[in-house]
Amino acid sequence: MGGDVTIHLFRISESKLNNITGETELAEISKSIELKKELSALPEPVEIILSEDKVGIRYEFLGEPIVYQDPETRELKTVRPLKTAFSIVHFSTGLTEVRIYERIHALNVIKVFKQYFGGEYEILKFTREHLGQWLEWATHLRNARFKPKGPISTLYMGAKGWRDLRDIDLFREWWRKGEPVEGIYIKFEYAPKEEVGFGINAKMGKIMFRTFASEEEIKLIIDQAGRILEI
Repeated sequence: MGGDVTIHLFRISESKLNNITGETELAEISKSIELKKELSALPEPVEIILSEDKVGIRYEFLGEPIVYQDPETRELKTVRPLKTAFSIVHFSTGLTEVRIYERIHALNVIKVFKQYFGGEYEILKFTREHLGQWLEWATHLRNARFKPKGPISTLYMGAKGWRDLRDIDLFREWWRKGEPVEGIYIKFEYAPKEEVGFGINAKMGKIMFRTFASEEEIKLIIDQAGRILEI
């Protein structure tokens, strides 16, 4: 897949898909749940794909109505666009990626997953200590959002151009204060002149790639998230 994606992180346990051992077993599960072809407002599984260490599910659902004017008749018409989401369950850890932009749809994917495949799920979040580990791993810190106590709702800090925010005294002062951090945007150079940039929403356990990222780059970041979360 790859691309400009948002990933919501969960951990799934004790589901039918946690311990799949082969295509035959997966085919039996797929047959038993009768993958739906009819579309509704809830994401319904329409395809299951097994790889060596994970299983992916593609979901389809109808988005919010869009009103448009028919160019021929001039009449106002309504259409509900087709939307797609993906969930990826990593067998060894139960770490689960839900790839969809809106949080409400990600939570709906997990609810539908439970209906079809059973199990329990945990919403994963990043603590301040976790963010500190991301900062140690990062090549550059591009911006950070603090959630200070008192009258200020959110304090946003962004570095200019090539500067690393960690080199700025004001950032270091706020970090030492121990103020809660809502999120960060970092860049990581995984090879000479090859880097990937992504944002982290700590409270929601959400990773956001705002530029194109290959599946290899996404895997690099998800693997790091698993190590930091110790799962």
